[in-house]
Amino acid sequence: MKNELLTRHTPILAEILDDERTALLAAQFDGLEAMHDRKALALAALDIESLTPETVIELGERLDRNQTLIASVSKGLRTALQRIAEVERLEEGKGVYDRKGDRTAVTPSAFPVRRI
Repeated sequence: MKNELLTRHTPILAEILDDERTALLAAQFDGLEAMHDRKALALAALDIESLTPETVIELGERLDRNQTLIASVSKGLRTALQRIAEVERLEEGKGVYDRKGDRTAVTPSAFPVRRI
């Protein structure tokens, strides 16, 4: 029932929000910027006065759901980039992890040199 109300009153926005959710869940980020622009236009074109309270609630829930997904994706990407940077620093000999799992800075001269 909720989906029918939303789709009947705001079909373009409902479709955009569903497409955005699908893209976020599938990690297909390349089309999100265009979807954002379409979503902004659809929101601006809404006739708020004509929407039922149920439709406003459903729109709000979909917008909140997608915003939560966007925040989660952003956090995950930032975490991945930080981890990649850590691994690169470790490969350069700028740090190691101790037995507790804490990162410790080490200069390359601190490594024993072995000659064969």
